[in-house]
Amino acid sequence: MITMSLDDRSARIKHDSATPVSVQVAADIDADIDAGRLAPDTRLPSEAELSEQYGVARVSVRRAIQKLREQGKVVTVHGRGTYVTPNPNPANQDGPSSLQFPYLIARYAPIVISLLRHGSHFTIRATICLLL
Repeated sequence: MITMSLDDRSARIKHDSATPVSVQVAADIDADIDAGRLAPDTRLPSEAELSEQYGVARVSVRRAIQKLREQGKVVTVHGRGTYVTPNPNPANQDGPSSLQFPYLIARYAPIVISLLRHGSHFTIRATICLLL
């Protein structure tokens, strides 16, 4: 497992900027992902570690991670951490790659569970097929 290094990144954040700190943190991590400095399936440091690394409040880091999750850049696995989303398999563009499966499960399991709890008549298999 690859883990993001804990170098000091506080100089990258402008606290007196009109751009919210959480947006700046998300943009910085996003730039590292896009540039390939954070490889797919790399585990990010904890919220507390990122907070210390960027010199910002933990709630700002939490919002940044949420923003990256919404963009599909990272996936959070309960009890394990936050990981850079695996890239799609370029050799197989017809369907999801095996690298995407953990991401898909983490992303869509809450939707499937919610449907089942509310008495939806969809089967789990049909629901997963619809989501893919």
